[in-house]
Amino acid sequence: MHQQTNFPNTGQVFFTCFKILYFYLRGRIKFKVKMNNPFLQSYTAPLEAIPFDKIQLEHFKPAFEAGIKEGKKEIENIKQNTPSFLNTIEALERAGQLLNKVSSVFFNLNSANTSDQMQQLAQEVSPMLTAYSSEISLDE
Repeated sequence: MHQQTNFPNTGQVFFTCFKILYFYLRGRIKFKVKMNNPFLQSYTAPLEAIPFDKIQLEHFKPAFEAGIKEGKKEIENIKQNTPSFLNTIEALERAGQLLNKVSSVFFNLNSANTSDQMQQLAQEVSPMLTAYSSEISLDE
C-alpha cells in the first residue's frame, strides 16, 4: 500500500520564502539608510557645518520621522516633571533639535534648489509636521 505524504503546496513555500526575504531585506535597507544618514550622526566638520555633500533626498524622510519621534519623547519627559521655568520653558526651547535641523536644511534646499522629487517629499512630510505641531500645541 502506498502511503501518501503531505508536502506543502509549492506556491505556499515560495510565498513564505518571499515574505521572509522581503522583511529581512526591508530591515537591512532601513538600517543601512539610518547608519548612513548624516542627519542621524554627529557632524564632524569644523563648527559642525552641515555636510551638504553627503545629504541625499532619501535621508530626509527617515530623519523627519526620527526627529518627530525624538521630539515626542522630549515633550513626554517635560510633562512628567514638576513644572518650573528650567524644566519646562527651557526644556521646550531645547526640544526638537533634530527636527529643527532637518527642517531647516530641507526647506531651504526646497526653496533654493528644488526638484519634482523634493516637492513631492515636501507634500509628504508637511502633514506629518503639521500633525506633530498640532499635537504639541493642543496638548493639555
